[in-house]
Amino acid sequence: EISGELEKMEKEGFGREIRVRGDDELAHLSKRINSMSATIKEKQEREKEEEQQKNRLIADISHDLRTPLTSILGYVDLLKEEGFSNPEKSKQYLEVVDRRLNNLKLMIDQLFEFTKLNQSDFCLERQDTDLALLLKYIDFEYGTIFQRTGRKWCLKVDQKELPVNLDVGKFMQAMENLLENARKYSNPDSEIVLSAKREGALIHLCLSNETTKIREEDLERLFERFYKTDEARTSSASTGLGLPIVKKIMELHGGKVSARLSGNRIFFDVLLEAAEENHEANI
Repeated sequence: EISGELEKMEKEGFGREIRVRGDDELAHLSKRINSMSATIKEKQEREKEEEQQKNRLIADISHDLRTPLTSILGYVDLLKEEGFSNPEKSKQYLEVVDRRLNNLKLMIDQLFEFTKLNQSDFCLERQDTDLALLLKYIDFEYGTIFQRTGRKWCLKVDQKELPVNLDVGKFMQAMENLLENARKYSNPDSEIVLSAKREGALIHLCLSNETTKIREEDLERLFERFYKTDEARTSSASTGLGLPIVKKIMELHGGKVSARLSGNRIFFDVLLEAAEENHEANI
């Protein structure tokens, strides 16, 4: 019976189970075979899903890169046909090409970063640092940027020191992605608020802004790679990788990030382990 079931597994695929009877050596052997069958089936399904994800990734990349490339080629052809006989038009064409090339560079840079972060051998370069000090740098740089674009900016930090163990460069990159997201999708003349406080063994960062561009149904998919809201789809500058990079960086630090809507404000919550209680924190 065992031999016959093994032949069926070979022909029909793993996942089948041998009927276990009694408690002798053959029963134990049947249990081991069943466990092996389930494990191999799970591995095969995981490999199949990874292959599908890889194919979707290639398709998404191809689609997102084709759009700016097609536009660039179109305007280059116009310049070839018309030359520079009309300086005003030529200037407009070159401005579009320049903008599209910068968008293309942003996509490639973020794709490279996302791929690098997901490699199995990638390691953070962590060090003990004061998060409150990093937030002061953010306050100085982005406070000015937001004010120039007509937004109000507010930083709230409860403690003078917030000790963490971070890869400072990667963490600041994640925060820049979150802040840039707030700049792009916040309402004009609205307030952007960044707060930080200690909650036991954890540090809670919260970035919020007013928005009418993100819906409740978008929340669960915001951190999916290449996902774009309806508003973002109309913008060639949106890569759909900014927030997935944030999620991956926070996960590599043992933390997590999530999004929620309350009224007309969206909140991005980041939880990180406090440095001196790293071993006790449970996120």
